[in-house]
Amino acid sequence: MRVNVKILFFAKARELAGCSEATLNVEESILYGDLLEIIVKTYSLEDIRNNVILAVNEEYSDTSERILLKTGDEIAIIPPISGVSSHCCGAISIFVGTTRDNFQGKTVTQLQYEAYENMAITSLQKICAEIRERWSSIVNIAIYHRLGVVPVKEASIVIAISSPHRNEALTATQWCIDNIKEKVPIWKKEFYENESSPEWKENKEFQIKASREEIEERIDRFMKRKRDEINRCNVKDFCMRDIDVECEDSCARIDSVLIKRKDSKGHLQGKELYCVLVNRMYNAYCYRDQNDMEYLAKYIPPNGIEERVKTLEHQLSLTTPVPRNIYERLKELEDRLLHLESISPEYMQFWYREKSCK
Repeated sequence: MRVNVKILFFAKARELAGCSEATLNVEESILYGDLLEIIVKTYSLEDIRNNVILAVNEEYSDTSERILLKTGDEIAIIPPISGVSSHCCGAISIFVGTTRDNFQGKTVTQLQYEAYENMAITSLQKICAEIRERWSSIVNIAIYHRLGVVPVKEASIVIAISSPHRNEALTATQWCIDNIKEKVPIWKKEFYENESSPEWKENKEFQIKASREEIEERIDRFMKRKRDEINRCNVKDFCMRDIDVECEDSCARIDSVLIKRKDSKGHLQGKELYCVLVNRMYNAYCYRDQNDMEYLAKYIPPNGIEERVKTLEHQLSLTTPVPRNIYERLKELEDRLLHLESISPEYMQFWYREKSCK
């Protein structure tokens, strides 16, 4: 039984055949080699006979297999191999981009491509040159891009790159298609079923699909979020307590209050209630920021070890009788103190917790 199939031609094959597609009547079950011979003789492709590959319904066919065809099947003649293959290459990477029948829930009927051709050719040449700079082992490169209408399932772009080893060819092919989408001035228009208006589409990999108003709104939201984050850090560092709440267990370095100013989104100013200093800030420990160290002689007793032990025992609520091994006690207290200081400079809450656990 014989069937009618569609033959698609690209690049050199299209030039030799004199058309981009044709209909051919062949046997429904045929060997790959026999089908290739029929196509070559029918469309005068002898010059590229040994350098083409057949793809049936967008899948490459094995040269040794028997192909089962039905009416309406598509057979693509992939010619980039003609300019890509080389006796020193062990790999040829081929990418074929086709028109799919859907986009975001809409049924696509066809694509229409348009290009600034002179600039597109220049851009493609630059991409090829950069590929050779990045992968010095690349031997040959071929790129073909259709313009005009491309129906569903038909190929719009073909890329073929050869190299001695497959890794370089595969990686270069991926890089090539990504940069073509990004840099080459080629645009596509999608047409939909149900008389939906066609749309010019950007490549989602490289475009921000948002209006100017939306972008500005995103920037404003980001800036507000960063201001709030900075304000939270400032409150944590500079505000010991809320305005109406007394709290001595704070890690803040000073006692300030957060107020609003017309010329600023957020601002910290010292609480006038607590001080009249020039810096308008209040320190719970009045000697913290003093440059004159003579006050230490007044407030630190002569027997520093004894005073330190008593102070620590009082603050840590150690009411049990004092053991004789004073230095062992001192070491234990110092270890505890160092642990608390490593966590926070203000550690009263840990003392309360220690007391409640006893």
